[in-house]
Amino acid sequence: QLSNDVRLLVAAFVNQSFSPKDIIIAHKNFGFDNNRYINNEPDLFLSTLETLLIEKYKTLNFPVSLDDFVSVQGTIPLVLANYSLLPEQRFLNMPDITTSLLVKTHETVKAELQEQRKKVNKSQTTEADQNNIAEKKFSDEEQIFFNSVYENFKNAGLNPALIQASRLSSGIFNVEYVEEGYIGKVQISTTKESYRVIKQGAKRATRVFDNLIEAEQFINEKSGYSIEHIESMHIYFMQYFIGQKVHNDNFSSLQELIDTIPRWVRYVKYMKRNYR
Repeated sequence: QLSNDVRLLVAAFVNQSFSPKDIIIAHKNFGFDNNRYINNEPDLFLSTLETLLIEKYKTLNFPVSLDDFVSVQGTIPLVLANYSLLPEQRFLNMPDITTSLLVKTHETVKAELQEQRKKVNKSQTTEADQNNIAEKKFSDEEQIFFNSVYENFKNAGLNPALIQASRLSSGIFNVEYVEEGYIGKVQISTTKESYRVIKQGAKRATRVFDNLIEAEQFINEKSGYSIEHIESMHIYFMQYFIGQKVHNDNFSSLQELIDTIPRWVRYVKYMKRNYR
């Protein structure tokens, strides 16, 4: 397998061009050290580079001519691994002709990812119940949970004042960190105990009662009905991200929900590292 140095020389002198993959694989040979999006968004980086090449050169390859080796002032040293050559023969200068292209690709990918995040954030908040947002009314368990959220963010060196919780009409909260955008959802609720009166063969309840006595009184004068007891149930739900993968989990207690708050903290730090 050819080293990057040899591959570049062959591409330059034989093909008189660099392919997008050549440029990306050997980006450090061209003096471009910021590999954040090359590693984290390889497909997007490649497609963006291809688009820029087509826009500027009307081809997928970066054209190289012998004049480039003479006229370009900036150079990148290449070291050949063939030790049978004299020292001065092993060191060659490659014209620094792709660094600006790699920088532009990096910035274009960065802008595209920011735009994608804006669209996701907008779609996540369009259902928000504005009245509930303004009132910011929390149940006791919700208050305990969000107090823990603020404490976790503060202890992690993040500003808890940037946390925003928007309650949807369903009772679920969309949670955002203002500088980074949407970070997940949370639902803390309790369903009431109830008694559903269902007609034989029907899928939906005819009536729902809060107590058994009222349900029995309703069916006493009717035939073909049965009573289904629905027990009270606690809901502890959280949505969070690990990298770009979304997770939706249900927990059995409020404490388990609180113990998962660090997932939000880690995701905010991940966004700061990779999309700033």
